[in-house]
Amino acid sequence: MNLQDLTIVVITFSRQRFIDRQVAYWKDSGAKLLILDGSAKAHPNSGVWNLTSNMSYIHSPTTYRDRHLMAADLVATKYAILLNDDEFLLNPGISQCVELLESNLLVDCVSGRAINFFYKNGEVYGQRIYKSFSNMDDCIPPGVERMREFWNDPDGYVRHYTIFSVMRQTVFANLIKQTFATEHSNPYAYEIRMHLLTPLQYKSVLINELVWLRSGENDPVSIKGFDRSIRFSTWYLDPSNVSEIKTMLDDITECVKEDIDLYEVELRDEILGQLNKYVLADSQRYIGMSREVSPSITRRMVTQFKSASRRIIVTRLPNSVRHKLTHNSTTLIEAAEEWRANGVGVDSAEVKKLLQLIMNFHRSK
Repeated sequence: MNLQDLTIVVITFSRQRFIDRQVAYWKDSGAKLLILDGSAKAHPNSGVWNLTSNMSYIHSPTTYRDRHLMAADLVATKYAILLNDDEFLLNPGISQCVELLESNLLVDCVSGRAINFFYKNGEVYGQRIYKSFSNMDDCIPPGVERMREFWNDPDGYVRHYTIFSVMRQTVFANLIKQTFATEHSNPYAYEIRMHLLTPLQYKSVLINELVWLRSGENDPVSIKGFDRSIRFSTWYLDPSNVSEIKTMLDDITECVKEDIDLYEVELRDEILGQLNKYVLADSQRYIGMSREVSPSITRRMVTQFKSASRRIIVTRLPNSVRHKLTHNSTTLIEAAEEWRANGVGVDSAEVKKLLQLIMNFHRSK
């Protein structure tokens, strides 16, 4: 399927080699590639890229939040999806997401199955992640009940990630503007906001197809004003952040109150109750760890390495050290085949294409 109706939005900072890799993958797909780069200097190829019909590169050394808000107004195609600069969306899987949106006007966001990958000693390793992700009852309309169900995943977070899903353009623009309306001192607050706002207003669906390759090649970008070293639950429970959390709750309530048949105070209490439930469970799960633990991006990966023979708190370690402890991990190809054995659709040719792209990228350093 031609992806001319889809825009891939990449918000990046100081990883310009990874931008080159994105361009190499998407250049012949038909999809639009929108890159918002906050690096100190513009990418040297930016002028050439902006002469290409399906690419738009914007050098904007502003904040992470500002660049998302810019993206909300720049997407002009029917569909859009956010993508981290070092990660991948498999073209066949992403086409199926678009096809579902085309065929079912009642669905607003579509995502798929995922693998976490990293490169070490000439090999690309992979691990199936978010294995418990699932769909909700289709009969539950957007609103408070759908929010409760969406946050009812066995692993303690949400049923699937909508922040990295294919959305209708109007949904994308609305959710991005609502999510980043207020500046937060904890970056994970934005993800939490979107995962509250989405089920309160929209229907999201998970397809049983391999779509997303999450990268373990880099530690998450953490810069002044955007500190990823502190978990959301740690930040939320810090008394010094009470005023900011109140603003966050007020914002979310204001965004959705017109569409939900509840008094405003009741709606706010429902949202607060859901947040408190999540934070309590999350803080208990990581009790005894330092404040600076790895973010949710690796949370489910970590569990796989907590065997009796490997009782090490790998969540405290940077990716470079963590990978040395996981040398027995499956390869990317093996992880994809594990998904296939569990009934997930996998395009083996596309996985091999990406494997070669990743290998070439690291060998060319």
